[in-house]
Amino acid sequence: MTAVGKIKEIDGSRVVVSVNREGACGGNCASCGGCTGEAADVSALCNIDVCVGAVVEISSPSKYILLGLIAVFLLPVILPVAGYVIFACFGITAAWVAAVILFVVSVALIIYMSRSESYLKRTTPTVIRVLNKK
Repeated sequence: MTAVGKIKEIDGSRVVVSVNREGACGGNCASCGGCTGEAADVSALCNIDVCVGAVVEISSPSKYILLGLIAVFLLPVILPVAGYVIFACFGITAAWVAAVILFVVSVALIIYMSRSESYLKRTTPTVIRVLNKK
C-alpha cells in the first residue's frame, strides 16, 4: 500500500508525513460528494535524505495491513458464530456462553496484536522515494 504526502517534521530516522485521505471513491471526490479532503499525519521510517516540505511516497507491506483488517473485522464475527454452532449440541445456554467467551477472546487477540512490537514494526510505513524536494 502506497501513499503520497508532504513531510511536516523530521525526528532522526522518523518523519511525520501529511497524507490526504482517499475515500471509497478512489480520489474522484466529485463523483461521490462524501469526501472531506482531510489530511492524516502518518509517522514513517526514513532512511533517505529528505527535508521538511518535500513530497514523498510512503509504503507499508499490504499483507500485514490485510491481516490486521481480517483480524479486526472478521475474527469477532467468525469465532463467536463457530463457538455457537459447535456448542449448540450441548444446549442453548452453552452455545451462548461459548459465543460470548470467544467474542471476548477475539477482542483480546485484537488488542494484543495492536500492541505487539512485531506487528507494529511490520506495518510501519517507510519513505521509499522523494518525488519533489522543497
